Amino acid sequence: MLVLLRRTLMLPVVAALLSTALLSPSSAATAPGLPTGAKVTATWSTATISWGAASGATEYAVCLKRVAADPCVRTSQRTTARTLTFRNLTPVTDTDYYYVIYSYNGTARSATTPQGFDLPPLVVGPIGSISAVRNGDTSIKVRWSAATDAKAYELQLATDSAMQHQLRPRIVERTNAAPGGLTLGTRYYYRVRGTNNGVNGRFTSVKSIRVPSLPAQISVLTYNLCGQDKCVTRANGMKRWTTRKAYAGRIARGTGADIIATQESHDEDTRFGTELPGFALAAYKSAKSLFYNTSKYNKLRSGTITLSSTYKKYAVWAELRDEATRNDFIVVDAHLQPYKGKANDDLRSAQTKVLLSKVAAINPDKLLVVYAGDFNSNKSNADQDRYPGGYDAPLKVFTAAGVPDTFVEATAPVGATWNSANQAINPPLRHSDHVDHIFADAPIIVNDWRVIVSLDDRRWYATPFASDHNPVRAKLTIPGR
Repeated sequence: MLVLLRRTLMLPVVAALLSTALLSPSSAATAPGLPTGAKVTATWSTATISWGAASGATEYAVCLKRVAADPCVRTSQRTTARTLTFRNLTPVTDTDYYYVIYSYNGTARSATTPQGFDLPPLVVGPIGSISAVRNGDTSIKVRWSAATDAKAYELQLATDSAMQHQLRPRIVERTNAAPGGLTLGTRYYYRVRGTNNGVNGRFTSVKSIRVPSLPAQISVLTYNLCGQDKCVTRANGMKRWTTRKAYAGRIARGTGADIIATQESHDEDTRFGTELPGFALAAYKSAKSLFYNTSKYNKLRSGTITLSSTYKKYAVWAELRDEATRNDFIVVDAHLQPYKGKANDDLRSAQTKVLLSKVAAINPDKLLVVYAGDFNSNKSNADQDRYPGGYDAPLKVFTAAGVPDTFVEATAPVGATWNSANQAINPPLRHSDHVDHIFADAPIIVNDWRVIVSLDDRRWYATPFASDHNPVRAKLTIPGR
């Protein structure tokens, strides 16, 4: 009876406790409303989903699905924010993704119906700027601005502006590259584009930069051979060219010159090239023959220049490349109007001006130029007692153009007192009169200048004479460019 009484007394207390538990907010939360105004802003690999507030919601989460009826492939953390961004998304053949927005109120949750969206196509943006600078002897540094949505960049180099002769493209993930192992003295053309998983942006316009060449050491000889025997007289007793040719060849080879400009050396009868093994004929016109050492140089271009059609005066020229330094330059071989007097000086002046003008026309890249030859003029032309009104026309014109005589530029010229025209007579004429000259553009450095003479024990010319001229040689440094 006592136990029954106790159970009867406890029933109202238990009922009261159960009633309180059922009314607790944590166990009886009201489901929130659904978000409104949801929208998706997508790029090729991201999606930003935003929405309006849901009534009664305290937090939100977003689920991404590949198929509307399938489970979520990615679900965000719960957040109070009403915008979420998913990254590193990828498209598929059908609808790319579906999204579901969850709104929460405690443990109670509401969910929107799945909504599909597609990622827009990947478009790699353009590159705004690109430039290059030299980066040592055989490298360049190329820099460019970033392209939108580019994961990497493709840099192309070529040796032609049409980009047909390309080097292997370089793929880099940064906005600069420093390709090396390039060829000295070569102009390279370059362009770049952004790329991303096989999707490429537009190439930039093609630009170019020249890899600098190194300084070149050259040795130039000018030698009037009198190969048609015009200088042979009974008085001077000179032998015919068929005999003198071997003498002249021995002298020319002995100078060590690697570029030889000859005058009065007709191609059909003089044929001086047979005395120059290892040399090739770069250019020939009207007894002007220009030879070069093929083990050191490569001929890129050559041609002829008419100085005066009336007087049949010409020059020849060649653009040579020093293979070791990849340095390009031009050498000219000229023979001007002969004889003294103002009238002939005026002709030489006009011919020299034509020479400079026409060389400039064939030299758009402004390569450095060496002018060798028999200019038939020296300081004696200005001897007013003998030649009233006369002047050293080539020197005057070259000097006005800023092209010095290498003799003037030489620190310690050798054999300067010997006339370059020996006239096949002994004792020698030693008035420092040089009709044979080597002029060179001002940046060219003169390391050595000399008149080459062969002497006997009396300090007279050794006979027999090879020619009525002594060769003149200059050792020069062509600066790199």
